[in-house]
Amino acid sequence: MTIIENYSVCQRNRTATSITSDKPNSHYSRVFTYADYVDPASKLTSETAIQDYISEWTIFKVLDTLRPTSSVLDSVPAWFLRLGAAVFSKPLSYLFNQSLATSIVPLQWKRAIICPVPETATPKQCSDFRPISVTPILTRIMERIVVQSFLYPALLTLPPNLTVDDQYAFRPTGSTTAALI
Repeated sequence: MTIIENYSVCQRNRTATSITSDKPNSHYSRVFTYADYVDPASKLTSETAIQDYISEWTIFKVLDTLRPTSSVLDSVPAWFLRLGAAVFSKPLSYLFNQSLATSIVPLQWKRAIICPVPETATPKQCSDFRPISVTPILTRIMERIVVQSFLYPALLTLPPNLTVDDQYAFRPTGSTTAALI
């Protein structure tokens, strides 16, 4: 993820504090940097045709029910994607399937604006803020489709020797309340 210097997008979470925008940016850059990171090797496949992991219909349904959301990073408003769902579903299905087949995510989808949300009533230091990443709309659409199409079914049909009854992450019926109960 890339940290963008100006996080004025997040002004609704404004609090009276002496912390300027430079301090959270340098704090998040320090916290979220992994010095030993190496890009994974490209996925080698023998297939020449791109598999149809995600159908045009699936993308159309997601685009057609898209709610108004932040579009600051990519400047593509949600209403525009919803209005053109019939036209955009085919190229987006090709793009998403290409990304899944090659294990490559476009660099534009890896960017985010980090909004610092205060965890305390009067934040005094950068660690008093919780970083919320605002990603591009297409990134969120892809994430939602992958979770619904691949992750949920995998968790619902587990191998008999693997039990995750006490796990609540990424489950459609899991919540923090259910975990506490």
